Amino acid sequence: MEQIGDITVSFALLENTMQDILALFLGGNRRIQQIVTAELSFKNLRILIISLSSEFNWDTPLKLELQKIMKYA
Repeated sequence: MEQIGDITVSFALLENTMQDILALFLGGNRRIQQIVTAELSFKNLRILIISLSSEFNWDTPLKLELQKIMKYA
């Protein structure tokens, strides 16, 4: 039973981190991030991060690593 709790907490932390990443993409504006993501499923949140990461002029290895992590998630 404890393992289910660990999985639940880990998933919540992952989702929270994804919300933080989106807030960065949206200029650090938490309110806009909440509006944009209010009705998104985890899958669509992941897809949004992958799509937005393609639009930013990030260092390519960083962008590729983020996209790889999001596909794994």
